[in-house]
Amino acid sequence: MRSFGSALGHPGTWKKEVITSVYPPLSPNELAVMSRIKCSLCGEQLDADAVEHHSRLCSGFDEPRVTEEELVTSVYPPLSPSELDGVTTIKCSVCGACLEPDAVAEHSRTCLIQSPETGHLKQSGPSGSCLHEIGSTDPAWRKLANLLQEAGMENIAYYRFSLRLKRLWKVEHHKLLQQCEMRASPLGASTRLFCPSSPVDGENIARDGFELPKTPGTFGRGISFSACPLKAASQAPEDSWLPLAKRMLTRPWAAMKKESGHILVCDVYLGKTMTLRSKRKDLDPSEDLKGGWLREQLGLGDYDSVYAPGGFFGAVSVAEYVVYTAHQAVPRYLLECDC
Repeated sequence: MRSFGSALGHPGTWKKEVITSVYPPLSPNELAVMSRIKCSLCGEQLDADAVEHHSRLCSGFDEPRVTEEELVTSVYPPLSPSELDGVTTIKCSVCGACLEPDAVAEHSRTCLIQSPETGHLKQSGPSGSCLHEIGSTDPAWRKLANLLQEAGMENIAYYRFSLRLKRLWKVEHHKLLQQCEMRASPLGASTRLFCPSSPVDGENIARDGFELPKTPGTFGRGISFSACPLKAASQAPEDSWLPLAKRMLTRPWAAMKKESGHILVCDVYLGKTMTLRSKRKDLDPSEDLKGGWLREQLGLGDYDSVYAPGGFFGAVSVAEYVVYTAHQAVPRYLLECDC
């Protein structure tokens, strides 16, 4: 076992004394190892006075120590040129382009504007140029999820299902919808109501606004809405016939119970509503919504919409509202829900 003794004496003779102060004596190579410092980056043995300069070179503060060419061949197996690009460039999380670090800021601005795949920007699929998908972390998601639960609670026993928000799109408030809002604003404050929809219909309504139906419904050629999202979801068409076929094979006793649907959340300007408790498929809004002599004398004017209360003495099981001009309804959100 080697042990060190005292190495005192003249500074010029300390190496010789250290060599002979251990047993067996250290060789010159062993002494060189002891008197040098090993670089933690490259492993090179250095004299004490060369450590500072070497550290700067090795860490890349003064000049790059390893070139791209050396980097390719310094690993095993060697990096290919495409792999080298992955090391020295930054990949855009939106479009996947590999960028130099100084080009990231400018690319991000243009990519977010033009990309169809960012969270709050224009989406493909069921959304179109006027639909912006919203993630589950957005405050609007929680607000609408709570609205679905609260608004559907009254009729959950009747429909025997509840709604869970699956996807959410916000309708862009473009010029056409702004014009609808301005035309309807004299009717007073809007009411938030639900309307059955589909991915295609939702996209068209978000872009072009509502249109009056060509065939009359329960209360004539009007657009029907409900304060209950369960009613809107039960009337929403499925995307295809495949879910129905699957239910008929797997659980035919519940084949007509849909698993999902799309609904529109709208601000509807009802104005003055006329209550109807019986079906009126032949209702003509230009004549039947007139207020009559008494309302005219009282200054109440004509009606602007129809309200059909639900229940045993009503024309419908769950209450609904009907408007007869397209600008009275402004879409705000498109929801995809699991039933």
